[in-house]
Amino acid sequence: KFPALCGCTAINYFHPWPKDALVSVAEKFLADVELTSDEIRSSCAQHMAFVHTSVGETAIRYKAAERRNVYTTPKSFLELIMLYKSQLADSRATLDMLQNRLESGLIKLKESSAQVADMQVQLQDESVVVENKKVEVDALLVEVGKESNIAEEESAKAAIEAEKVAEIQSEVSDFKAQCEKDLEAAEPALAAAAEALNLLNKAALTELKSLSTPPKEVLGVTAAVTYMLQPPGTNLKKVDVSWSGAKRLMASVENFLQQLLTFDKDNFDLQAKEYVRRYTGPAESPDPTFNYDYMKSKSFAAAGLCAWVVNICIYHDIFLEVEPKRKKLAEAEAKLADANKKLAEVHARVQALNDKCAELQAQLSEATDEKNGLIDKADRTAKRLNLAERLVNGLKDEGVRWGAGVESLKDEKLRLIGDILVSASFIAYIGPFNMVYRRDLLQGQWLPDVVARQIPMTEGLNPQKKLTDEATVAQWNSEGLPSDELSVDNGTIITTCTRWPLIIDPQLQGITWIRSKEEKNNLISLQLTQRGYMDRLVKGLEDGAPILIENIGESIDPVLEPVISRSFISKGRRLVLKLGEKEVDVACAKDEGGVPTDKPLFKLYIQTKLPNPDYIPEVQAQTTLVNFTVTEMGLEDQLLAVVVKKERPDLEEQRLFLVEQQNQFTIKLKELEDD
Repeated sequence: KFPALCGCTAINYFHPWPKDALVSVAEKFLADVELTSDEIRSSCAQHMAFVHTSVGETAIRYKAAERRNVYTTPKSFLELIMLYKSQLADSRATLDMLQNRLESGLIKLKESSAQVADMQVQLQDESVVVENKKVEVDALLVEVGKESNIAEEESAKAAIEAEKVAEIQSEVSDFKAQCEKDLEAAEPALAAAAEALNLLNKAALTELKSLSTPPKEVLGVTAAVTYMLQPPGTNLKKVDVSWSGAKRLMASVENFLQQLLTFDKDNFDLQAKEYVRRYTGPAESPDPTFNYDYMKSKSFAAAGLCAWVVNICIYHDIFLEVEPKRKKLAEAEAKLADANKKLAEVHARVQALNDKCAELQAQLSEATDEKNGLIDKADRTAKRLNLAERLVNGLKDEGVRWGAGVESLKDEKLRLIGDILVSASFIAYIGPFNMVYRRDLLQGQWLPDVVARQIPMTEGLNPQKKLTDEATVAQWNSEGLPSDELSVDNGTIITTCTRWPLIIDPQLQGITWIRSKEEKNNLISLQLTQRGYMDRLVKGLEDGAPILIENIGESIDPVLEPVISRSFISKGRRLVLKLGEKEVDVACAKDEGGVPTDKPLFKLYIQTKLPNPDYIPEVQAQTTLVNFTVTEMGLEDQLLAVVVKKERPDLEEQRLFLVEQQNQFTIKLKELEDD
């Protein structure tokens, strides 16, 4: 009926890539990967080709048995290679970091052990120095005590001497004051004598000398003066006291006055004084005619000489009374000077002793401070040594474990080649199959092939346990992920795949887990049948939030094609996604410096309720198909977990507690090793 349709149609047959092509492509992309040898690289490429081919063959059997279409495309194979390279690089970086950390720990342990040995020697040396310093301080302390005792004894002696000196000084001061008082009584006589001499002058003496026959009273005055002016030792009996002798004495008026002025009144000759007293009368009853007032009527010059003689005698009488006292005063002052000298010597000796004590005290203080400083230093060294020994002894077993860990990591790093090869195949291909076919692919085909090609791999490898840990699985279970093997495998694939997961979820177990898991991250859930779903999608892209597209059919809106295929456009530091005519800025992760990277923050989950959807190869190539359909075996595992939780909640609680505890131990151990 439609001849034009037949005549204008050409049939294009798409054949799978031959094995040689797959191997060639794999070898090309693996050329820049560091592997142990070219033979291992060739074996890895051969295994990748085998995995791709085995999945295609298993997909045919799977369709025949389960009527489900699983497609393998060249893009799937390229994704396997890229996933392998990225997983291998990340795992190696992690192991290198762990190995470097353990090796650094071992180096620090060795350094700590060496430091402990050094500190032990240092502590011994410091202890010897401290003991020597203690002996030195004790000796100084004894010497300071001796010198202090001597200084105290000398101070006591000085105090006694000071009391003696003070007593002598008091006596001398009193005696001196009495002497000065007595001498003050003689001062008027001296003043009167000097005044009398002042009344004499050349004219008056010349007038006196010119008298031819002076009165008797005048001759008594000249005779007394003659006796006074005779040199010591003169025979006074032979002295001429006549008027002619007096005139000779006054021959030179200037010399006569000078003799009077320079008369040594303190050494007045006592014999001469006796002769003078014959004229003046005794001191207690003087001659009434031998005075200035009486003599003034006879001769003015004779009156002056009379006053001089009288006052000199008065002075000398007082002087003779005071002179013994003055001698005693001189002796007392000499005694006082000796006492002061002795006291000064004692004070000097005490001061020298005090200075020496102060110097010794300063040395003692300095030595004590130095000793205390050395003791503190030794105590600090001992504390550091104690802490270091405790640390080294406490980490001795850790050092053994770390050393074994380094060797284990080196071995594990070698086995990463095969482990990641199987794990990448597990993530890239195994998701669409049920548990039976998964086991067939993994245990029946891939693992034996790796062993046969002698690719380094962990014996009895379980990719799920390689890609995650029990603590993470326990967290997933608490968030609602069923605990059967299929569901745990699916959770592992969803969290590690590089393509967006497309979840076949007729029983809604997968979507329930994802909602619970991403709820804290502000999950945006939408359906393509909702109004304004595109605005919510854009908001999730801009905010970097997880996005869940629920309940899609067998076809996907072409508008979502750029999102699913990751068609990002870099514009400077911006990452842009074009949705229709609109460009959307995609929120990206930032590096340690706060600079945006090219890694988008948002996550995309796609879910369908269809039990057996038939997605075209293009969709399966762009996404990671994950089959969450519950099988009879999976349901049994889930029911068993529910029954255990219901019947023996204590066992379930204990299991969760142990898993959480083990997780905390692992985290704490990592923190301690990092520190």
